[in-house]
Amino acid sequence: MALLIPILTLFSMYLVIAQTTPEILISWKASNFVPASYLGKIYPTKDSIVEVGVDLLNGNTLIDLSKVEVGWFLDGRFLNSGVGLKHIRFQTTKGNNNDHALRVTLLYQGNDLGQSITIPIVSPEVVIDTASPTNAINIPTITFRGLPYFFNVQDIQKLNFQWSVNNETIAGNKDNPDFLKLQIPTVAKNKPLSLSLSIFNQLNSLEFGSRVLNILPQ
Repeated sequence: MALLIPILTLFSMYLVIAQTTPEILISWKASNFVPASYLGKIYPTKDSIVEVGVDLLNGNTLIDLSKVEVGWFLDGRFLNSGVGLKHIRFQTTKGNNNDHALRVTLLYQGNDLGQSITIPIVSPEVVIDTASPTNAINIPTITFRGLPYFFNVQDIQKLNFQWSVNNETIAGNKDNPDFLKLQIPTVAKNKPLSLSLSIFNQLNSLEFGSRVLNILPQ
């Protein structure tokens, strides 16, 4: 019994130490364009600006990092360091389906702490929004909306929208090019149509996305 007490004491001390080990929290966001209704993570594409921040959590308490040396590394390369340097910005250089590896180090109370994360690089995405969940539409008129995601622009006016039906280009709304009001003649009833939308970044001709929606007028 005398031997058991010291063992339990050491075990309890270990639990206390484990529970109070500081935890590094890294957050990031890209400045790419998304619809106002989108509440998810905003991912970067090539050449995007990414803002990163770090916090240190000890138990339930956020640690003041104003006097803590912070170092930043991207893909194994040194980015920057400084006392209280909680935030940085960098521009992505990798293309679609690649990751940037980001690492932050903290010198806290004489201890070297570090944490690494990956930041995925994506391609822009295009969604064609319609009121019909089954893609069956009622003639003669229906309005579609093109929704761009993750394009490296701040303003939708920096994007070109190109609509087509069955490979024939049609004009969208002049003032709101992301909207298309489609007039469908009665003779097209029950005949499948292929609606296509391509979106291009005016600031970067290599950045674009497209979507095809097969619809059935009824």
